[in-house]
Amino acid sequence: MNKQKFIPLIIVIGIVTFSSIPYWLGKSLETENLIFRGAYIDTADYAVHLSMMQAGRSGEWAYQMRFTSEEHTPAYIRLFYIFLGHISRWFNLEIEFIFQTARWVFGITALWTIWLLFQKLFSNAKTATLTLLLTSLGGGIGWLQLIIGAPLEPISPIDLWLIDAYMLFSIALFPAFSFTLSLMAIALFLFLEYLENAQWQYILGVCISAVLSQLFNPIAFASIDIAMCGAVIFTCLKNKKIEWKQVSALGVIALTQIPLLIYNLLILVRDPVWSQFTAQNETLSPPLIFYIWGFLPFWTFAIFGVFYSLREKNIPMSTMIFWVCAAFLLAYSPTLIQRRFLLGITIPLGALAIYGMQKLIEKNSRFTSLHQNAVLY
Repeated sequence: MNKQKFIPLIIVIGIVTFSSIPYWLGKSLETENLIFRGAYIDTADYAVHLSMMQAGRSGEWAYQMRFTSEEHTPAYIRLFYIFLGHISRWFNLEIEFIFQTARWVFGITALWTIWLLFQKLFSNAKTATLTLLLTSLGGGIGWLQLIIGAPLEPISPIDLWLIDAYMLFSIALFPAFSFTLSLMAIALFLFLEYLENAQWQYILGVCISAVLSQLFNPIAFASIDIAMCGAVIFTCLKNKKIEWKQVSALGVIALTQIPLLIYNLLILVRDPVWSQFTAQNETLSPPLIFYIWGFLPFWTFAIFGVFYSLREKNIPMSTMIFWVCAAFLLAYSPTLIQRRFLLGITIPLGALAIYGMQKLIEKNSRFTSLHQNAVLY
């Protein structure tokens, strides 16, 4: 492995290691009367995930809600944790151990695939690594709201609890998020490869990623679908003609997702019991000001990234613009799962921020050079 890939790999492992410190600390503080439950935040969801793993360990593939006595139809949804439960059964290992192992494996996988995507966007390993650091460790300044006494109704700052939106939270807590982020990054990477090389094996890879994502997280891929559509639109505008081959590729990607989309809608919307679960599973977006505070360090330079991407007709960066727009529009769509669409949002925000910062530095360097030359003459 060359140096350009070795250093990012060390950083990736370092980030996942850093995310594990709370677990090690919790375990080290155990006593005879005080036992660490295995999660330091969102313990309710952690318990649900373990229940799904327990279903898999019992040999089940269809999931039944463990927190109701009402009879209902088992559903083939959220298969990620059920599959982990089967792994626990096959190797006769505790489900908590499998959970933490998966958190490490898919955390590293997610960060590595995201780095590959960034390398595709920037064609420079150092810039890709810097973007990965910002994306993974960057946060907001919502905490400042607490210090200055800004209005906080009806919730607290999002950078203290919105797990989906912040990479470190996602990777540190739930391996299903990491796995889904991997699929999202892989799909965009392959689609950008297709736009360059027009080879259909890349579209096959995108379709596989989309189907797997729907099996494990039915809604996460919506933003990626829109981002790919945006890339094709930008390509058509740049070339001043409709690229029918690329439009056809989008059609194939859409068709592969329709069967599972219909199944998920029939289960989660039409089934009398599962529809009640959907209605009670509210994850609504906070007022917009919370998102402004929560991603302000990204917004500061991402605005310039958007400007220069549009100005230069940068097709890879156009996918990031459409991802951001799609995610926040869906985050205020008339659904009950609004903020779930923000999974991995710091990926496009981080890419646009670094791109904008890069362009500002280049412009400043040129201005400084011209000024120095003018003084000399």
